[in-house]
Amino acid sequence: MFSPQGHQGVNIKGYFAWALGDNYEFCKGFTVRFGLSYVNWTDLNDRNLKKSGKWYQSFINGTTKNPAKQDFCPPNLSFQNQKKKLSDA
Repeated sequence: MFSPQGHQGVNIKGYFAWALGDNYEFCKGFTVRFGLSYVNWTDLNDRNLKKSGKWYQSFINGTTKNPAKQDFCPPNLSFQNQKKKLSDA
């Protein structure tokens, strides 16, 4: 049984990501990206892990030092050269 540091005895049976790669979001289409890897819509074989994907990889491998305190989400996002704050979402 995998036991994250500081959580010995926690019975973790699995973890599911919402989406492994960017995909179609019904209300926003392909403009919203929320998978663990970027999908290049012009070359579907070109995929790169996002910071969240790298964090998930280290979490699953058991190499994450402190999963609860790691910040992989930047305070500002950029979409089509427009800066947005997460609080604006």
